[in-house]
Amino acid sequence: MKKQNFIESNIWVIVSNIIISSKGIILIPILIKSYGEGIYGSYVLLASVAMVIFQLSSFGIGYKYKRYMPSIVNKSRKQNLYYTQLVFHLISILFFLILFSYLSNDINNKLLKLNAKYEIIIFIAYIISILLFNQSSNYFRLTHRIKYYAIIQTLYPIISITLIYLFAQIDNNNTLNRILTIYTCVLLLLTFINNAKILKELGITIPKLKFRYIINDINYGYPLVIYYLIDFTLGSFDRFIISFFLGSIAVSYYNPAYLLGALILIIPKTFSVVLQPYLSKQYDENRRGFKLSHATKSIEIYLLFALPYVIGTIFFSKPILKLLTTQVIANNSYFITPIVSLGVLFFGLNNIYSTIYFVKRKTKSILYINGLSVVLNIAINIIFISIYKNILVAAISTFLSYFISFLIFNSSMRKTTKLKLDVKFISKIFISTLILLSYLILINLMINEMFILKLISSIIIYLTALVCLKTFKINKLLIQ
Repeated sequence: MKKQNFIESNIWVIVSNIIISSKGIILIPILIKSYGEGIYGSYVLLASVAMVIFQLSSFGIGYKYKRYMPSIVNKSRKQNLYYTQLVFHLISILFFLILFSYLSNDINNKLLKLNAKYEIIIFIAYIISILLFNQSSNYFRLTHRIKYYAIIQTLYPIISITLIYLFAQIDNNNTLNRILTIYTCVLLLLTFINNAKILKELGITIPKLKFRYIINDINYGYPLVIYYLIDFTLGSFDRFIISFFLGSIAVSYYNPAYLLGALILIIPKTFSVVLQPYLSKQYDENRRGFKLSHATKSIEIYLLFALPYVIGTIFFSKPILKLLTTQVIANNSYFITPIVSLGVLFFGLNNIYSTIYFVKRKTKSILYINGLSVVLNIAINIIFISIYKNILVAAISTFLSYFISFLIFNSSMRKTTKLKLDVKFISKIFISTLILLSYLILINLMINEMFILKLISSIIIYLTALVCLKTFKINKLLIQ
């Protein structure tokens, strides 16, 4: 793969991820102001449940598909990799949906404490559409067609948000069912477009679900499922605990501030999407000469954006939340954003580390490293939220969990993998960030309002500091 292709792929995916990640931010004012805080809080919880069912139902099968598809050119092997894990996942998710349907009343009323009702059949269709869309879209990512993957991923939030907004303006029948129905229809439409292309390339075949093949695949993949549950616990389980102790309205306070703090994850998520198939192909072709220059540059560029973002959230979270939501929500949650963004800084680094371990087939290491932090996260949330009844506890728990996970991950990486980071480059980023912090402290002492002016001037100050320190060298930014 040529370096232009790698750089171009990152550009396409980062644009896509900006739009996808912005979906949650854009939906905040639409859902809260048009649908109400109760429906918004209920949707956040239900969407999280849908993703848990989707991830858990795979049992880990699909590791071989994701790991080896980028390197394989033989059509029959591609068919086997793609259709085997797809059919297995479809069958297994049906069992999960039957179980959820049976327990849905207790889950909705006693565990989630939802303030909005919905039809179970619509929710089932929504989860199946998530599975079909993700399966069909990933095929193009793993076969190095990142541009198409980015476009189809971008169309999903754009079409969905547009329809949700338009229907909200047409009449006042704004329900949770409507939101789920719109998402389901859009996902199925895009899946149909994806499958039209896939069928032309692979055709239709009935896979042989060989027991040994499936067990072997699950043996490598199940740690990733457990890792997802750990990742979900670290990133989303706090909403369920908040809902249980404080109600779903408190979730509508906490979630916008959390999403704003976690917005910087656009960068490492972009690198993970492109890095995984790229490093897999490179590792398979030249294991002894396997280089991690793309991974190290990914870390450096991530810090270039993440460090000033953390500083910015300290000063700008309240006016941005006021703009996106309401004055009440902003006043009750603005302090959440900086704490979350600091934790997410470390989580983003873990995300890049995990991609390297995935390629090296060290999936169990990914699982073990995050085990301690998830136990800590659950313990802090349950014990202290039940005592203090405050969403601040969840934010602090998020930071501690991600930070401890990073310490363990970083220690493990140093022992097993050599990452040659550009210390001089990173030092200049730190100095520029300190200059930005000093400027923001000074200007906030002098001026209380003029939010937009302060935001724009802050960006200019940071960029100027980087240029003055001669941080950028085009030949080094282009990954070799």
